[in-house]
Amino acid sequence: MRATVQAKDLADAVAWLGKVVRRTSSDAHGSRDLTQVQSAVHLTAEDGRLVLQATDLDVWATAEVEATVDTPGTAILHAKLVTEVAGRLRKAPVTLELEGTALTLTCGAMVLHARTMNVAWPQFPAVPTEIGRVKAEALRDAVARVAPGVGEPEADPPFRSISADTADTLTLAATDRRRLAVARVALEPVLGYTGDAGVLLPATLVAVAQGLPKSGDASLHLDPVSTATQGARRFGLSWPGRSVSAGTVMGVAAPYARTLAIAKPVLTAAVDRAELVDAIRRVVPAAERDKVKAIRMDLTFTPGELELTGASAAGEAREAVEAEYDGPEIPLHLNAQYLLDALEATGGERVHIGLAKTDTDPRKHATLMITNPQDPNYMHVVTLIRQAVALARKAA
Repeated sequence: MRATVQAKDLADAVAWLGKVVRRTSSDAHGSRDLTQVQSAVHLTAEDGRLVLQATDLDVWATAEVEATVDTPGTAILHAKLVTEVAGRLRKAPVTLELEGTALTLTCGAMVLHARTMNVAWPQFPAVPTEIGRVKAEALRDAVARVAPGVGEPEADPPFRSISADTADTLTLAATDRRRLAVARVALEPVLGYTGDAGVLLPATLVAVAQGLPKSGDASLHLDPVSTATQGARRFGLSWPGRSVSAGTVMGVAAPYARTLAIAKPVLTAAVDRAELVDAIRRVVPAAERDKVKAIRMDLTFTPGELELTGASAAGEAREAVEAEYDGPEIPLHLNAQYLLDALEATGGERVHIGLAKTDTDPRKHATLMITNPQDPNYMHVVTLIRQAVALARKAA
């Protein structure tokens, strides 16, 4: 095997594949030792291209880059070594040459001799049937915006995955029970495809989607229900030079539409997003951290402003932010980090923070809905905490 590629192309490819390999050790298999396949990257030089593959045995990813191939061949290398070296290469052509059980990587004056791995490489499953296309950048942004709602790996399936509904629109939703993020992306379905509802996609999609390009289309793939094995189907994404597939998560999607209906605002405060974010960050240092590391903060709706209060045994911080609000005074309590995450994901200059009830009793309120009036394709719901800091401090 002997092939030459551009350093940036190689670095981009292995960095993207590394997102699959890196997640193996932290999420997919807990503390289990990685198998050799899981810690490897497979290279194939042929037909004017270098094909790279990596898998954690749940997610299967393939990247292709243009190459000048003098001698076709294959090699299996340690993924960690390839990823770290490729990210530090000069902007110059990279030559990969296999001799026996060692692959020599040459880039300018830098030479790396990497030992190949004696591994039986698995047959990668075919990418499922294409169901439609979306704008790649829009999909990347949508996945990133729902990511805050994805729960911990040990959570039940509906709360550690991303729910996808597909028809004329792709709707992604993620909830960890304490917050819900929903994003919609225009979908161009293939002829004859009628849509699916409540398909649970693995959380690894968050990392994989970061590699989506800023232009062009991405294809969505999903096995038909008739081909499912014990209820599991395969989902895939592809765009020029990249493809990835994974099994869907077994389980029933959380009823996000019902949550959105219950949380639909009847009172709304319009506020400058950047000003609110800055104010929260100034108040947070004084706020109490509870046993689950929630940053407990008061948020009081008052005519013309939102008042933030963070208090703990160490002290108290308050700040008011101007808001377009003419409803009654309503004191609420929430996890400040959840509100910060929601504001970042929502974007825009101004945001609407909505309440589903007009009652002044904070115990009657369960959620806040955060939206951008200029972007109807994203909604974020945050669950409130039922006890206020001020009340807790008075009782202490």
